Amino acid sequence: MLTGFVWVTGTVKLLTDASLALYIILPLLALIVIGWNVIKRMQADDHEKVKYKENMKTTFIYLVIGMTVNGFITLLLSYFPSS
Repeated sequence: MLTGFVWVTGTVKLLTDASLALYIILPLLALIVIGWNVIKRMQADDHEKVKYKENMKTTFIYLVIGMTVNGFITLLLSYFPSS
């Protein structure tokens, strides 16, 4: 009877593992992109510094959005039983 719901259990496990990986990958990628923009900003003239500062702000905003969405996914997954 429960064999019909095996795909649900597998999907929940897959999403849980992917969510855990995103908690590591998202901040790491944001740190790399912001670090790259800091290096490029130090080498840029005054006109280009504004562009790199905006890139850093945008990266941080995307990080916050990504972590929030990942948190909602984790919240939704907590309602399914883990086996």
